[in-house]
Amino acid sequence: MNCEDELQLCCRQQLDRLADETGDDRLRRFHHSPNGGYRSKREGAVFRGMGVRPGFPDLIYPAPVGGYSGVAFELKTASGRLSDEQRDWLAWLEGQGYRVAVPRSVGELLGIVCEVFGLAVHPQAIENRAMMIDAAGCWTKKNSPRIRDLTARKSRV
Repeated sequence: MNCEDELQLCCRQQLDRLADETGDDRLRRFHHSPNGGYRSKREGAVFRGMGVRPGFPDLIYPAPVGGYSGVAFELKTASGRLSDEQRDWLAWLEGQGYRVAVPRSVGELLGIVCEVFGLAVHPQAIENRAMMIDAAGCWTKKNSPRIRDLTARKSRV
């Protein structure tokens, strides 16, 4: 598992928590298509035949919300870069009326989600609750993933 995978897992977990807290089940409709990672040539050919396309966003909400046609996120770590295919998908979706973004933290993603979905969640509560990947503790061959869970901290809000 790499740092972007960890970020993806944290974001999905926090979207589910936010859905629980706000009662807004639309947040459970964000979808991830598993088009990344390494596959055998045969499996890759099968996936391509089934319609998997390179660069498709990490999380997508495929319904109108907040004046947009939908929402698409391409998650990146602080040093992560977009591929040409990812830029192409995001530009195309933006042209279709989607709100597109490249969040680099759980807090950034949650802030955008709250804005677009019109959720009244205090920004400090998002920051206090956000799960952040400790860049220095990202997965390496020497150690396992270390994710700093800030959700246990009490909000002063």
